[in-house]
Amino acid sequence: MGRPSNRFRARICAVRNFWLKLLTCFISLIFTNAEVYAQDNISDSRENINSATNNASSQQAEPYVDQTISDSTLTPAILFGDNEDEHYNPTGLPHYFRIDAVSSISKRSDANDIQENGISINSQFETQHYGAYSINGVFRNEPSGKAGVILQRRLPFDGGWYANNGLGTLYTPSIDLARNQYRFYIPTFPVFGVSTEWIHQDKMQLQFATGNPGIFDGIQLNGFSQLGGSMTMAGAQWNVSPQWQMGAQIVSLHNVSNASSNTSFNDYFNLSPNADIPKMRGESFYGTAAWQDESTRVQANLLHSQSNLNSNATGIWLDAKKRVGRVSHNAGLFRLDPELAWGYTPISNDIEGVYYRANYNSRQWLLDGGFDAVKSISGDSANGVLMTGSARYQINQKLGIGGSATYRNAENDAHSGYIFADALNRFGTGRAQFDFSAESNSHLARITASQNWQLAASSRLNTAVYTEVENNDNQRIHHVGASLNGGSDIFNNIAWNGNLSYDKSNGKTDSSSVSANLDLTARINSNWSLIASYLETRNKTSNPFFIQPLIQTQSNTDVATGNALFVTLRYETRGGTSLAPLGGASGSAAGSIAGYLFLDANDNGNPDANEEPAQNITVILDGKFSTRTNAVGRFEFPLVATGKHTINVVADNLPLPWLVNETGQQAVTVSNRETVYVNIPATRIK
Repeated sequence: MGRPSNRFRARICAVRNFWLKLLTCFISLIFTNAEVYAQDNISDSRENINSATNNASSQQAEPYVDQTISDSTLTPAILFGDNEDEHYNPTGLPHYFRIDAVSSISKRSDANDIQENGISINSQFETQHYGAYSINGVFRNEPSGKAGVILQRRLPFDGGWYANNGLGTLYTPSIDLARNQYRFYIPTFPVFGVSTEWIHQDKMQLQFATGNPGIFDGIQLNGFSQLGGSMTMAGAQWNVSPQWQMGAQIVSLHNVSNASSNTSFNDYFNLSPNADIPKMRGESFYGTAAWQDESTRVQANLLHSQSNLNSNATGIWLDAKKRVGRVSHNAGLFRLDPELAWGYTPISNDIEGVYYRANYNSRQWLLDGGFDAVKSISGDSANGVLMTGSARYQINQKLGIGGSATYRNAENDAHSGYIFADALNRFGTGRAQFDFSAESNSHLARITASQNWQLAASSRLNTAVYTEVENNDNQRIHHVGASLNGGSDIFNNIAWNGNLSYDKSNGKTDSSSVSANLDLTARINSNWSLIASYLETRNKTSNPFFIQPLIQTQSNTDVATGNALFVTLRYETRGGTSLAPLGGASGSAAGSIAGYLFLDANDNGNPDANEEPAQNITVILDGKFSTRTNAVGRFEFPLVATGKHTINVVADNLPLPWLVNETGQQAVTVSNRETVYVNIPATRIK
């Protein structure tokens, strides 16, 4: 790039000084005496309205003309009610700050009771010259633990460059080509360290991260347990032209184990002590190149790993996509050696084969089908063919029907499928579904009726009832159950959010169970809230109506039977010249975004109560503001400008075979003084 200009060197010095002052600024921010938005001039507005009404009554009535008012022209409104005693401090930069004091008790069937007490801090703010910031922290005294991160996004530099930086407990970055995968994913790593990413006009991407790898632990308060050792990662991507892209990443490990050195963490999750785990040293390299035009994309990938714990291993795979009219084709071939890994994380290995998928979309039809043919390289893993197909036909505006089927021809043959009908009704959208599956000596059938209720904008409700018959080794078991998922404002200052399910089994032994994830929030005033959260879990097993693929995949850790009660005292404040909410211009109105990321087991796009949340997944708003889903899959951006926004889900750490849509993006529109609720389903690779 040549010698840096004086202006560039001055900017570097400014950045250095800024980072030195950041902690001081943040502490000052905590104690900023900022309340909610300033009260509108309501009395003046009423006088103007009365005056206009009197003038209108004294004149001849004019013909009515329907008109609209743009949000951007409204006087900034109070977010949390019209209490004339509320004040807003417009001084300083626009910012948001929240602190939660949490106390809890958790009971588990396979471990001693455990308390989780501590505080969490979340804040977001935008600067005029130094990008946007997200600052999050957890300080937990029981069990001992902490985590914290400062993320800086879109820091501008001369020559069209901008940077994204991080300090603390964070996920390592990943080049775009590593994320743009159809069949095999390159995961990122949680570390306690630093990261930086430099991007030049979407043509060049440079990345670096180093630190101590670890695991996010806890339920409500996510601490960070280090695995020992250190890890360094570097990556680069060059978009040579609109058609050609190439990139590479490398990871180096030094004395890393796969169990935490935190004793309480190991005991809680039944992990072996760190001293009993061999230390890993080694490197992994990933290289890729892609070519694309308007209808075709081809990407070649190479992965090589070596360490002191296993031999050298290499993986190659080729992904191709072609769109012809309404039909999209995906195909690929692969060969992944035994013991192949990315860093300290094993990935799909000891397989070779091919896959093909086809998808057709029209106004009435949605068709999808394909197959995987897999062979074990060593002879110790799976061999066979997996075939899938699904169809949906929209009969009219109110009624749609469809179904899906999966067949596995391997050492253990199996098949499963479902048929359904979706119908609009006066209450919302209803769905009737029949599921079936068979594997070895197990046969299951289920009938489900669900309803997505059409309610007010601030209310959400999805309900379902089902009956199921299971024949397992000549034992017949009958299940009935019901579930609900949603949330609403019960009163002006009390709201609920969560899901609840009930299941009763009649067979050789009768049993019943309840699963719950419920939050009850009482808003004391504009700054203070009291939240009670109750979690009830039971043993989770694989969905019986989903045939496991031939390629071994990661899955969520099984959750043992237990329950937990959390009580949270929350303080939050907003301030600055919004009057410039995050992502908006000075004087613009504001709302908020609340979201839920879940594993959509039945592919209906709605969060059912028996579906698992996706936790600790990074979510980014407009490429600037970053947050993570909590233990129950929820995330929030509390102060967002009205208008259109884009949410990006960084799905690198979703458990395979789950993925979000191809881009990981979802568009939302925020209205003044309203919360937009967004449900984001993760679906299985088909």
